[in-house]
Amino acid sequence: LERAASGQAPQAGAAALGEGFFDHVVPVLFVARLDSTDPGGGIPGSGSYLRLLQQAEAQNRSSVLPPYLQGRIHELEGRPDQAAAQYRRSIRRTDSFYPGQRRLAVLLIREGRPEEAIELLQRSAALLPDDLFLRYSMAEAYYQAGKLEDASSEVARVLLEEPDHPAALLLRARVFLAEGKWTQALRLLHLLRLRQPDSREAWLLSARVLYEEALDPEGALKLIGEAQTRFPGAPEFHELAGRIHLEAGRTQEALDELQLALDLQPGRVSTLRLLLEGATRMRRWLQAAIHLSEILEQERSGEDLLKAIEIYRNLGDSAQVLHYAEQLYQSSCTVENLVVYARALLAEGQTDQAAALIEGGLQRSETPALSSALLALKAGMIEEQAPEEAMALLREALLLDPLNYEALVTIAGLYVEQGELRKAGLYLEQAIALDPDNAALRVQLQNIETSPGTRSPP
Repeated sequence: LERAASGQAPQAGAAALGEGFFDHVVPVLFVARLDSTDPGGGIPGSGSYLRLLQQAEAQNRSSVLPPYLQGRIHELEGRPDQAAAQYRRSIRRTDSFYPGQRRLAVLLIREGRPEEAIELLQRSAALLPDDLFLRYSMAEAYYQAGKLEDASSEVARVLLEEPDHPAALLLRARVFLAEGKWTQALRLLHLLRLRQPDSREAWLLSARVLYEEALDPEGALKLIGEAQTRFPGAPEFHELAGRIHLEAGRTQEALDELQLALDLQPGRVSTLRLLLEGATRMRRWLQAAIHLSEILEQERSGEDLLKAIEIYRNLGDSAQVLHYAEQLYQSSCTVENLVVYARALLAEGQTDQAAALIEGGLQRSETPALSSALLALKAGMIEEQAPEEAMALLREALLLDPLNYEALVTIAGLYVEQGELRKAGLYLEQAIALDPDNAALRVQLQNIETSPGTRSPP
């Protein structure tokens, strides 16, 4: 019991002391004292401890201890869902069991469910009004729920009792930032760095405030340099430096810093996203595809799939474009995604399927811009066989959306084929205004303007 009180495992390992309920529980009590700030570290012999708790529960099915201690083991081993289920079991057995309530509340806060956490913590605080752990957790839940006044009040109570509480000081700075008081946040973070120089979060947040709020990128980079010396294995400082360089247009310096971050933590998604942005900006499409594939192995969103379509379109791989366009449409069957999918089908020559999608989309479309996009696609399908009908569809598309780039380019092409070069030039000028970096359109316009066949409209 003395070893358990200090968070140490029993010397004899996970062996039951006898045959009674407490003889099975006592060897596992030490897990209640272990730190949970770094879940996933694991507990040697956890399987045997779980078996002891199951035996204890078989002897006493009303006790809160077996499910609570099982929850602690699951939490410490990085299984939050199983931990939460066990904590809920312990609370159901005794609704005033505050250890289960507060551990469950911590998990809910981590999962971004602060309202449920607040309810649990309020119940526990009614039993233990002076418990600093509960007060801090309450402040964190209020902050996450956007209840800044309540968060400020709770964190102030914690700091009144423990002025150097590092987590509370950091949370107070975050509350200041959320309230728009960045100068106060910066002063508090400076104080925290002096009192707790090993607080990586304080250094990182200080640099972010300098960059994002004080608009002092050089000051932020200087602070990051000090942090990199203090925390040489921390990727987040290289990542922030890379972001600052990237947004300043120093792409190569950004890529160097971001690669260092990725070397320290391979597969870091936030770093990969910045590397993807840098590669896209430099039009290094193959490198962008590599970064994106690493991101998609871990998570994917509609924005990720759209980025994949952009990358593979620039690589000239229409099959991959169709692959990701189909995934995009399957993930969310909106008319907007339908337009992307239909365009990809047409690029691969699958006109029948594209035509069916376009007709269905025109019936479902509720915005002029989407209807215009669908009409332009429909026109593109028939421009060779029925140019006059295609022209009518394109004019209708431009009436709905005068900024329809695809319609402008297609109608210009039809006018070129009809020998109406001046009209074609007018539409190309509008398209170039929407896409000023398109060198191919500029060359096409220049050829039209210098062509001896250009004639004035009748």
